[in-house]
Amino acid sequence: MDRDTELHKARRIKDPLVLSTAEWVQSQIPKAMFFTGTYRNDVLDKRCVGSDWAAFRDFKQVLHAIGFNGTYFVALDDNNAGVIHVHAIVEDTPAVSKLGPAWKATRGVYRIGPAVDGAYLYCSKHAVKTNRYGDSRYQENFKRPKNVVKKVVPHHA
Repeated sequence: MDRDTELHKARRIKDPLVLSTAEWVQSQIPKAMFFTGTYRNDVLDKRCVGSDWAAFRDFKQVLHAIGFNGTYFVALDDNNAGVIHVHAIVEDTPAVSKLGPAWKATRGVYRIGPAVDGAYLYCSKHAVKTNRYGDSRYQENFKRPKNVVKKVVPHHA
């Protein structure tokens, strides 16, 4: 099935958890690109990408290598052959133009394009799935408020 068909199917998702996750991600990264990277079989062993943790670490290494310092949301998926796919919503920064070529040169095949509603849903659908151990398969680096000050209201007796 081609990518456009997959994104079209994603738009029909009705699961409230997936819908709210997609909305949350879109609110955090409104100007973004949708990236899908698939590892070549020989790369999985060479790069020791045999677990979700290793795939997340490896994806972050690619982002670091291209000088990406924006926000991202990444989810994992396995194809029928058990090969890990990386689906990511990445902030559209100048470094993102290097992501696809860097992935192709060192890891496998990729697709990248503007993140539309279906992309947020598709990525969120994979994020809320669990792996064989029951763990969610996503990571993000959303910006957190640096100084959250609680306002203390005195209690009057």
